Amino acid sequence: MLKPGQYFALDELCLTDKFDPNNSKHRDIKAEIELGTGLPAIRSTRECIQAMKDAGFEVIFAKDLAEDSDCPWYHEINPGHFSLKSISNSRVGHLLTRAIVGTLEFLHIAPKGCNRLFSILQTASHGLVTGSQEQIFTVSFFVLGRKPLKEGEI
Repeated sequence: MLKPGQYFALDELCLTDKFDPNNSKHRDIKAEIELGTGLPAIRSTRECIQAMKDAGFEVIFAKDLAEDSDCPWYHEINPGHFSLKSISNSRVGHLLTRAIVGTLEFLHIAPKGCNRLFSILQTASHGLVTGSQEQIFTVSFFVLGRKPLKEGEI
């Protein structure tokens, strides 16, 4: 419960206005993100703003903070980017990790299902990177709202 005049901030994973629900590629990317992150349905930036208003807040500020970044947030997890720091996220790193996880699972050192989990996480990573590159998805949509003052309050 917030007192009147207090602020509430929201930082959300969202679909941008460039998302086209009639575009099958966009729908596939959205499905990859939802599967891999466990999100039931990704909301659009407009829906997040409306949810803030529906909850009774005045929207003070709303912006995709990823738009102003000199370096994309997904730079280090992009399989096409290679550095010693991000080798585990490269294509070679994915193949090696899959082989190691599969071997550990086969030898019953790792629990059954670890390889499937790794595949789900790779699906999420692919969707997150592709969605961000296509500018249909953002990981940092920020909304600042304020609970309105009651009449006669300062």
